[in-house]
Amino acid sequence: MLLCLAFNGAVQAQDNCSADVYAVTNIHLDENATTGTLAREQAIKAATDKAYQKILRRILVPNQEGAAAMTALNAANFVDFIHIDNENALAQRYIADIDICFDAARMRAALIENNLEWAELITAPILLLPIWQDPSGVRVWTRNVLWLDSWRTLEMQSDSLVRTAFLEPDFVLERQLKGSLFLNGDIQTLQKAAEAAGAVQIVLLYAGLDYSATQPALRMQATLFNQDGTKLATIAETQLAMDGQTSMQIVFEEFQLQVIDALETGWRQANLYVVGGRDDVFVEVSAVSPASWYRVQEILAELPVVTAVSVHSLTAESGILKLQISGPVEALQMAVLASGYRLDASDNAYQLRINPSQRNSGQ
Repeated sequence: MLLCLAFNGAVQAQDNCSADVYAVTNIHLDENATTGTLAREQAIKAATDKAYQKILRRILVPNQEGAAAMTALNAANFVDFIHIDNENALAQRYIADIDICFDAARMRAALIENNLEWAELITAPILLLPIWQDPSGVRVWTRNVLWLDSWRTLEMQSDSLVRTAFLEPDFVLERQLKGSLFLNGDIQTLQKAAEAAGAVQIVLLYAGLDYSATQPALRMQATLFNQDGTKLATIAETQLAMDGQTSMQIVFEEFQLQVIDALETGWRQANLYVVGGRDDVFVEVSAVSPASWYRVQEILAELPVVTAVSVHSLTAESGILKLQISGPVEALQMAVLASGYRLDASDNAYQLRINPSQRNSGQ
């Protein structure tokens, strides 16, 4: 059973949220009350409040003065629609699975009014690739190694802008992608790993035991690479002595939090929504067919960083679109990558092309 409830306006004709960043999905409700109707009202209100807080944690730059005022606003006033699936209303109980879509325009207006900084762009997949080294060798695919298993079982918060990917071990990958090659920063190996995961960036997560000194030491390092194997930055690094009292599990969990926080903080800061600022970007598209021409316009218009799309020129061979964006061009390029395309710079306009690594991986 599928229903779509409308809040503050007419019933929505579609189930898809116009901006994914303002959607919270797969919310399970199970509420008891004196009547089924009251249980339903309480469940939806509680879910709406919780979803609203999730959205704010997802997009806001932390530790801002205006955040408390934004948090205190009535969440229901920002709801665009609620999609209800598997609803079961009983005499004194209400059970359902729902998705909540918040209205992007109303949210942005409130964020601006409270002088807040925020980001809306969700990353294309970032491959997290853990590597463990000890005197027995370098390991990437081995099971029952605490460092490797702790990353494989990591569940990223669904309210994060950062989307991650992992490589599942298989015979072909194990032969092609050897740990020693990753450790040496082999560019072709990094490229193959990114392609296999359908990722646009890689975080190489190294941990190793060093017995060269009197007291053993544990070193952990997280290094960010582009999908072409180019090193971008070292985002976290820690070294500590192994004194016999160190809990490896606790140390690993703390480093994981440090890495994820660095990724999320860096991403928000690099992709802040620009209030009032509108840069024009020209994108050339090969005109394969009218259907594909209009579909490209739809895809670009749905990107969070894009505020407007218009046709600049059109010939039998290609068309040029003018995009107004509310962030850096790099944010636009990343958003396009997540849609299975890429933007290549040229003299007069960016060229929109299908991104082979995304398409081949089923992205």
